Amino acid sequence: MGNKQVKYEQISSEDQEQYETELVERKQKFGDDSKEVAAYHNAVGLELWKRGLGLESLYEYRQAEKIYKATQGEQSESLANVYNNIAVVYTDHNNLEEAL
Repeated sequence: MGNKQVKYEQISSEDQEQYETELVERKQKFGDDSKEVAAYHNAVGLELWKRGLGLESLYEYRQAEKIYKATQGEQSESLANVYNNIAVVYTDHNNLEEAL
């Protein structure tokens, strides 16, 4: 999953710290490529999207996508859910661009 440090300009440092702490704990407890880690990325992506940070949420969804693809395969329900979330982000982003 790499060492990329995710920073969100519009998220409080407390939220960022909580996110990083929870992610590290899940990785230690379940493993980097566990469904629990993937589910957390997906949940964080959803929370960011709800806050209006769709493009930032895309990073989280892509992390979940990588894990689900590797561990559950192309036909998993979890992967389908992540793809649905990604489609929503792209749709929202395209609608925003058209509105501008």
